[in-house]
Amino acid sequence: MPLTLPWPKHEIPEIRRYGPFLFNVWRKQVWNGHQRVRLTTTDAVIFRTIAEAGKEGVTRADIRREHEEYFGKPWQDDAKKADRVRISNLRRTLKPLHNGHGSVIRVEPGRTSNETRFYLQI
Repeated sequence: MPLTLPWPKHEIPEIRRYGPFLFNVWRKQVWNGHQRVRLTTTDAVIFRTIAEAGKEGVTRADIRREHEEYFGKPWQDDAKKADRVRISNLRRTLKPLHNGHGSVIRVEPGRTSNETRFYLQI
C-alpha cells in the first residue's frame, strides 16, 4: 500500500519515520498515520531528539543541549524540573497512540537524574 502523506503534495518537507510515527522536520509536527499528534514545538524537539538517538537513548543533558541549539537559549525554569515535566507530558500524550500499553518513551533510571536515559520504543 503506498504511503499517503497528510500534508499538501506541493510541499515536500523533510520527513522522518520512527515506527508508526512520521515527523515533519520543517513544521515540527508528529503524525500517527493521518492523525496529527498535538505537540508544542518544544515537545516536538524533545520527541525528535529521543527518536533520533535510537538504541543509544539520550540523557537529560542531551535534551537540554538540543533545546538550546534549536531555540538559541536555555530552559527558562529550573532545568531539572522543566525537562522532567516536558518529558512526562510527552509520554502522556503519546501513550494512547501506543494502544494504552505503557509509553512510547521508555525511561531507564541512572545513578543520578542527569544519567537517566530516554528511548523511543516502537
